[in-house]
Amino acid sequence: MINEKLNQTVEDIIAKAEYNPKSQTVNYTLAIIMGGLIFLSFVLPLVFGGSTNLDYFTFTITFIAIFAGLSLSLNMEVGFLGLPNFGKIGFIAVGAYSYILFVNSGVNEILSFIFAGISAGVFGIILTLPSLRLKEDYFAIVTIVVGEIIRETVRNQHQLGGFEGFAVPLPIDRLYPSNTTFLQNILLNNNSISIILITLILIFLYFIYLNQKYSKIYAVPYSISEPFVTKGGIQEEVENGLINFTIFLGIIVIVLNFFGSFGGSPNGAIDLSILILLILLFFQRNYKFALLRKYDIHWDFLKTIIVFMLYIIFSYVLGFVFPVNSLSTTLSNWYNMLLAVGVLLISYKLIEDIVKSPFGRTMRAFRDDDTSAISVGKSLLGYRIKGLALSNMFAGFFGVLLAYQVGSITPDGYTPTTTFTLYIMIIVGGTANNIGAIFGAFLIQLLFQAASKMGDLQNVGGIFAGLRFDFVNFSLIVVGVVLILFLIFAPEGIFPEQKNQNERYLKLLKQLSLDTEGSKSYLVRILSFFMSIAGDNSFRHQNLRGLEFTENTDEKSSNYEEEMK
Repeated sequence: MINEKLNQTVEDIIAKAEYNPKSQTVNYTLAIIMGGLIFLSFVLPLVFGGSTNLDYFTFTITFIAIFAGLSLSLNMEVGFLGLPNFGKIGFIAVGAYSYILFVNSGVNEILSFIFAGISAGVFGIILTLPSLRLKEDYFAIVTIVVGEIIRETVRNQHQLGGFEGFAVPLPIDRLYPSNTTFLQNILLNNNSISIILITLILIFLYFIYLNQKYSKIYAVPYSISEPFVTKGGIQEEVENGLINFTIFLGIIVIVLNFFGSFGGSPNGAIDLSILILLILLFFQRNYKFALLRKYDIHWDFLKTIIVFMLYIIFSYVLGFVFPVNSLSTTLSNWYNMLLAVGVLLISYKLIEDIVKSPFGRTMRAFRDDDTSAISVGKSLLGYRIKGLALSNMFAGFFGVLLAYQVGSITPDGYTPTTTFTLYIMIIVGGTANNIGAIFGAFLIQLLFQAASKMGDLQNVGGIFAGLRFDFVNFSLIVVGVVLILFLIFAPEGIFPEQKNQNERYLKLLKQLSLDTEGSKSYLVRILSFFMSIAGDNSFRHQNLRGLEFTENTDEKSSNYEEEMK
């Protein structure tokens, strides 16, 4: 009981030290205003375009996923490693060109995709190795030159496509005729609902297996009536197992549907239902404890399945009452979108694991103070090489996906403008924050795709036909204004970098030093006692009541030496 109260007191003091209402209000205000205007621009072509074609949606989501992945890749270098790479587009081009050269040589598309990412990582090492010992500003100058060297090399080499480049064939075109329509009916019918129900039955059978397995370990059965409120125990073990199995099973169903295993051709309602289930599981896994702490909502796997069953019933009934046959897209667009989103989720998971690992903490140590990191035996050159290799490997993968979506690769498609667009995305979203990089890509690409769509509608009549206005160039002006606003009012972006435990501990000590007067003095003595018995030599002999934090490092050192004496 005492430990719980003490932990809660410590968390409250840390939250007080970290809470900056003015900064958070500015960030959220800018995000809401900008997001609202961009969403409005995205909706305008739908309202006045008069088309129910889903290509606009699939194109937009695909480009968002691709540029979100590229932003994650750049964020590894700029945000976590501290190396401003202004030649990022060159390594994206290496991945795309490597893929098409492998395919033209007769290599399988899947192997070519993997080799393209590896090639981009290797080229990243080779081309930047001579400049890795440079300071950050000089490194940025060298990398932008490297990017231009790559572009001009492929432009002037006939074997690499020259000015015309290469057309990029889509693997799906080998299975189905080009431009095959898809998703004419997004609602469930007798065939598609049977597949979904079989999937749910398999999930239920796996739940029975997990319950029997973990009941023997924990000596208690899984209880639906008593949802778990803390981490650990049979409830979390069973639910994590169910989530992992459901994700795996959902991917299998989508793959089987892609190959026409449920009726000769892919069924859009099956894909859409599985995607809704996976989205629900994503929110459950990542936000169940946040909902519990903030709103006292116990969100478990059972509630996820109930919500999904309600969707199934609604979709099936609505499919008979109001059949929708006017919506459509192409198979290539739909599965390009699924591929891009899938690769993005995998990349996000891998990059999150990397930056939270000891390797990622060492990268941030070199970014913050390379001298200190070197003094404890870490190799600056070695970590920079590894970080750049990993970053450029992810850039190579998404470079292939970008070539898929565009349909061709040419030297003029890989200009430095793309690199600086990625920089804008991570500055707006938040440097050294992967969620911020994805959110920044979402906002900027949503604006670009809306501007491109409105520009296309000028040529087909309608409300935009009479406007002598360049929407694409205007979107660039808007992005420039947004960048200036964020640099002035919210330089850390919408989602600032998450603080680690060391920084939180220092903020706790600083807050304690400010709260020693009045009623807080008794609390300070208690915390000082617990810290002293914890065996932390750095603060064992210090009196937290008299601890003062100064900005001058020399003054800190002299105060510390005097107190130790």
